[in-house]
Amino acid sequence: RIEALSNAPDDPADRIHTMRVLAGTVPHEAEAAIRSWAHTHPLVAVAQKRVDERRLEALTEIVRPACRNKAEAHRLAMMGITLLVGIQQWRSPVQKKEFDALFDEYEATVMAKYAVTHG
Repeated sequence: RIEALSNAPDDPADRIHTMRVLAGTVPHEAEAAIRSWAHTHPLVAVAQKRVDERRLEALTEIVRPACRNKAEAHRLAMMGITLLVGIQQWRSPVQKKEFDALFDEYEATVMAKYAVTHG
């Protein structure tokens, strides 16, 4: 659902911003619990891996217009997923103010790349 909503705007900058805003709405504590469960339950691990791969693919496509090539977009998407998983695992509960500050900075990084790419 987040992917579909993020792809709705025509403007790539709006897509990036929409993805950032919607990422803040996921149930962070539940996601952290599921990720912990995946460490001890093989079926949950398979499902978690599938979700992670889909998220990485979706975010790669969202940030792709900001990057010179798909490899750069993939790395930038990995950074975003790592930030999301990291804050969910490190902070419980995730504080909105902290989340927003971190992902505002990530969005600014992506948009700076976009500005360079689109001169």
